[in-house]
Amino acid sequence: MLLSRVYVGAPGAAVALGVFTASSLIYFAYRWRSLRAEVAQGTFRADEFHKNPQKYILGSGRSLWLWFAGTMAAVLATIIYAAIVGKPV
Repeated sequence: MLLSRVYVGAPGAAVALGVFTASSLIYFAYRWRSLRAEVAQGTFRADEFHKNPQKYILGSGRSLWLWFAGTMAAVLATIIYAAIVGKPV
């Protein structure tokens, strides 16, 4: 099978984990910047934040799902590329 060449500890798997980590850091940096902009503009409301902090930290469901789908596509593409080429990415 094509993916049988990719195993835990394989260079492709390590790169895929790096892609996921970088994408997570970028998304949460974007969310942090958005929250800071709300605070600077005065539109941030502490009572709303305390009602649903997950909404403020993770963002809207749409943006979260778009980020997740894009990240998983990049991770799978990295793993498949490593499996096809058979060399470190």
